[in-house]
Amino acid sequence: MHARRAAWRLVFRRFVRIPPEAGGEGCLREHLAATHGPAAGRSGAAAEGPCGWNGLPSGTTALLLETPLALSADVELHSIPLVLAAQVRVVRPGGGFTFLHVPRLTVSGSPRRLSLEPLGEQDLVPQMGSVSPRFDGHPLVRVRQSCVLCHGPDGGKLGTSMMQLPPRTEVLAPANTVEEGRVLRAKRESESFRALLRFFREP
Repeated sequence: MHARRAAWRLVFRRFVRIPPEAGGEGCLREHLAATHGPAAGRSGAAAEGPCGWNGLPSGTTALLLETPLALSADVELHSIPLVLAAQVRVVRPGGGFTFLHVPRLTVSGSPRRLSLEPLGEQDLVPQMGSVSPRFDGHPLVRVRQSCVLCHGPDGGKLGTSMMQLPPRTEVLAPANTVEEGRVLRAKRESESFRALLRFFREP
């Protein structure tokens, strides 16, 4: 969802840690089966409880990392390990949301600085700007007000089922390149990238 909104220029990877005392990886798999699996949404598909459909258990930490694609001198696309933004939330009453990003002005300024800086809870961001296309007149809301739209007031929702295309969620090893490969394929097949290739390959 995030990569599509970014026109496949960025790779987003989610890391989720449920504390062992709350069920650990087994709880995460159970939660995903209930909320994103074939039985999601069916009556009785999941029971109320820390690993049920009502949200991730308190103490869970979720991290979303944003890394860019780059074009090499031989006009090949590559995913590079440069973190442009990190969104962290801890599931607890009242939620705990932190958004770190690389401000464009610091990257393009002189001298250039490449460091993650936090957005304050009162800073303004586009409402639903993380997964929806941005447009002129898109309302601005406080950071916390934007996060809770998809992740709930306590941060307990891993994603949202309100979108037209529900997110595909799988449990994978942290070092996997599955999402990276999906984004690279989508970008290579996009009309904008094909037009760019024609520009670079013209004599």
